[in-house]
Amino acid sequence: MFVVLLSSAAVAYILISVSLLFVLFENAVYGKPQRTISYIGAAAAVYPDGGLSVCRALISAVLFILSFYFIPMGSLPSFARLHHNILFFYASFFSALLFSHFRSSGWYRNPFFTFLSYDGVKFLLLLTFVFLLFALFASGYGLPGELLSFETYAAPLLFKSAGPCGKAGFVLFALLLASFAPSGEKRGSALLRIAHMFEALAYPALVTALFVPLNIGLLLKLFGLPLFAADLLFFWAKVFLIKEAVQPVMRFILRPSAGDPYARRHTGRTVLVFCLAALLFAYDIYRVL
Repeated sequence: MFVVLLSSAAVAYILISVSLLFVLFENAVYGKPQRTISYIGAAAAVYPDGGLSVCRALISAVLFILSFYFIPMGSLPSFARLHHNILFFYASFFSALLFSHFRSSGWYRNPFFTFLSYDGVKFLLLLTFVFLLFALFASGYGLPGELLSFETYAAPLLFKSAGPCGKAGFVLFALLLASFAPSGEKRGSALLRIAHMFEALAYPALVTALFVPLNIGLLLKLFGLPLFAADLLFFWAKVFLIKEAVQPVMRFILRPSAGDPYARRHTGRTVLVFCLAALLFAYDIYRVL
């Protein structure tokens, strides 16, 4: 029990540290005024919105951190060794999104469509479609592992087993998911912005775990703890590149900004990439079924 608690605390500490490093980098490079760091500590206990807002933001932050325990990081398996851990991830992440975004006036008029309009929900819906294709692909090729487990798909074997069309669809889905990944909201109370900081880190971590599962430890001929440490550092280096380089570029190419006169053109481009990726991957599945 002590080992489990210690490991949980270590993972949470790593997530908090990495999130703050990413915020510091964005402040320095993009010049974004960000008060998230200054609120951590005693100042985070003062809110103008009342105790309900504090509880909602705290639950959201905890649930976002909890969702990371199901994502494989490097050669380390997902922390929570549960069957069908993808379902547990969806439960925790969707709940966190509900707690963190249930605040706008649109919720009271049309809560369902207001929630669906958020890019984080669109990201998870697209990810669900990708998981369905991955499950069909894994069944057709007879890949080992549970169909509802992250470890089945967060492995190089999935990409290596695909044909040329499947590999192309694989890459297009990764780029499309990167374009839908929100960068994190800066509005709301201090603790709520901290929750969004964890949320913004989860999207590139998911893309990295599923689409860039390469590790470096074995290439360096490491074993044991040095291997796990090297792969963990390499994993977060890949997350950094996806979050700070790939995501902004793909959002600029595929996602229209507010007031963009060419919004329809961007939307059509996104739909075209989605259809092309789906057709390429579906053809590879059809080839083996």
